Amino acid sequence: MGVKSLHTYIQTQLPECLECHTLHNTKVVVDGNNLAHTLYQQCPGINACLGGDYDKFAAYVTQYFKSLELCGIFAIVIMDGGQPPKLRK
Repeated sequence: MGVKSLHTYIQTQLPECLECHTLHNTKVVVDGNNLAHTLYQQCPGINACLGGDYDKFAAYVTQYFKSLELCGIFAIVIMDGGQPPKLRK
């Protein structure tokens, strides 16, 4: 779903808004759509010309979650959809 302009606000107000924390042995709730987009952009060696190298992306995502697991972090990933269809009268 997302909050409009939240990312920009956090970037401009970063020192006042955020503190760094080292997470371990905890559960986190993750915006799955945002995470998928971010990981795809960060994944090295992807050629998106013909729809993407999804085998490389799958390996990258697997490694990401294995890294979380090594720290004892259990990610609860929420994949939301678009807006529900409007009811017709």
